[in-house]
Amino acid sequence: MKSYQAKSYQLYLIFVFFFLFLLFLEESFLARFSVFISSFYFYLIVIFFLLFFSNENFGFNIALLAGLILDLFSFFPLGVFTLSIGGSAYLVKKISRIFERSNVFAFLILLTFFLVFYKIFFIFGDFLFNFLKTL
Repeated sequence: MKSYQAKSYQLYLIFVFFFLFLLFLEESFLARFSVFISSFYFYLIVIFFLLFFSNENFGFNIALLAGLILDLFSFFPLGVFTLSIGGSAYLVKKISRIFERSNVFAFLILLTFFLVFYKIFFIFGDFLFNFLKTL
C-alpha cells in the first residue's frame, strides 16, 4: 500500500513540474499568439486532455492542482483559477456521461464546453471576489 501511495505522490509531483513548465511556456512564448481575437489557452487544453483521458478522480485532482498553480502565479485573488478550472472540470465530467462513445465530435464538443464553463466561472469568480473586496 505504501508503494502505491508513494507512486501517486511522485506522479502528482511530476505533474506540478509539468504544469509549471507549461505555465512558463505559455506566458513567455505563446502569449503573442491569438486565436479569434482572444488568447490561446494551451494550458487549459492540456488540462482538458488529462481530464478527458483519465479516470474521474485523478482528472479532477489534476485540474484542481493546475488551478492552484495558476492562482499562485497570478494577480487575481487566490482561488479564482482553482474554482473556475475545478468547476468546469466537474461539469464537463458530468456532461461527458451523456456521450456513449468517445469520438472526435464528442471531444470537440466537450472541449468547447470546458472552455466556455471556464470563462463563465472565471468572470463570475473575479466579479465576486472584487465585489467582496469593496464591502
